[in-house]
Amino acid sequence: MPILQQKAIKALVSVSLRWSNAIAIMGGVVELSNVILESNPPLPHVLWESMTYVLSTILQFNSQHYLEVHVVVLLNMVFSSSETTNVGALNALLVLETDDAYNVETIAESSAIEALLELLRCHECEEATGRLLESLLNNVKIKDLKVAKSTISMLSQYLLDPQT
Repeated sequence: MPILQQKAIKALVSVSLRWSNAIAIMGGVVELSNVILESNPPLPHVLWESMTYVLSTILQFNSQHYLEVHVVVLLNMVFSSSETTNVGALNALLVLETDDAYNVETIAESSAIEALLELLRCHECEEATGRLLESLLNNVKIKDLKVAKSTISMLSQYLLDPQT
């Protein structure tokens, strides 16, 4: 089964740039999201990276598919080794954050703020990360959470970092 999965993902990677819309129309966004979300045992890292690459490629070409991806999948994609995947996931989270109050709560409850602060600390995808973090922290529902209040010191450290 793992060899079959690898071949299928390799095929999707090779066609994702040219036929990303066709993959999405055929339910590829939902299916890839489900596989990423429900993998038990976890997928091998190379396979996971390939799947997130295909998913981010699809999302890059059509933002309407952002709503089909579960928030937890997007948060996992933020930690991809590919900056393109990271930025795609951050942009999708930004759209989801502004789209629905439920998504805001899900994002906050799934330790997204800590993950975003870690990205800033590592100086990765700073612009997209900063936009999403700003949007989250300006949200009325998140402002009163303990995690929002604890971010002030972490943001201060980031601002004082000579690489910033």
